[in-house]
Amino acid sequence: MTASPPQGGPRAINSAQRTPRMVGTVSPRALFNCGAVLSGGFDPNGQCPKCAFELHSCKQCRFFDSGAQFECTQPVPSASLPKDAKNTCKFYEFRTTV
Repeated sequence: MTASPPQGGPRAINSAQRTPRMVGTVSPRALFNCGAVLSGGFDPNGQCPKCAFELHSCKQCRFFDSGAQFECTQPVPSASLPKDAKNTCKFYEFRTTV
């Protein structure tokens, strides 16, 4: 007598057929101003090759928050104006959109 396979249970998935798309493996860098996606090796102190937007600016920083004091979540002593101009903030980190 042979055993029959279970009925109605979960099916086995062959994971070798799919390539997982994990969040940690994809990190495009979309610009605030024009939405252009930068590839690796760009200069964060330079400009956008598409629209010439300054990359080292508040609006392109990971800590930019329009609802926070001075529009920054870090303890900055004063507001840096304008927010889309190049600055020398020590807290600056390029914002990565995943």
